[in-house]
Amino acid sequence: MTIADYNPLDDTWVYAKADPDERDTNYDELQALAIWGLPGFYQYVYLRFDPTTQLPANITITSAVLYICAKWSDGGVLRAIETGVDWNGAGAGNGDETTLTWNLRPADIGVELDTFTLTGGRPCDEYYDFDVTDSFTAAYNGSALVAYRVYTTDASLSLISEDREGTQTTTDYPFIRVDYVAGAPGPNVQMF
Repeated sequence: MTIADYNPLDDTWVYAKADPDERDTNYDELQALAIWGLPGFYQYVYLRFDPTTQLPANITITSAVLYICAKWSDGGVLRAIETGVDWNGAGAGNGDETTLTWNLRPADIGVELDTFTLTGGRPCDEYYDFDVTDSFTAAYNGSALVAYRVYTTDASLSLISEDREGTQTTTDYPFIRVDYVAGAPGPNVQMF
């Protein structure tokens, strides 16, 4: 079995500012991922992966876990859900972290992956893990992209995680840890 970590192909955040004219702003250049649940000022983090190009060919994924580093927190509940992969409103897989805005954010898919209650304080410097095995494996097997939204619905939470272009430290990046074995079972192979 092999265990490997993969950073997102794209990572950014969107901001629902009170002024609707400002909801078309892209925040990728800020090099941090901000999550906030204050009504009227929601900030969501979006992470997109390409398992087919990021992982070796002909493997069987046994586990995939998304890790998010909480740099600091005012408390609240951290949540994650799978989303669509269209990041510019022009169709599946289009756009990237430099085009995503609040008004172009993709729709959620499925149900919440998990929730974590965060304790207040600065700095937290803790990782929170979300099991994404099913969606990540489906994307790998289907040669497709997969994306996730990390968010909160609590007004008190303000959480920052470094993005992959950040300059502070490489240990704060969001990543998916994948456990896999070489070889993919064919349609006529019986697994025991």
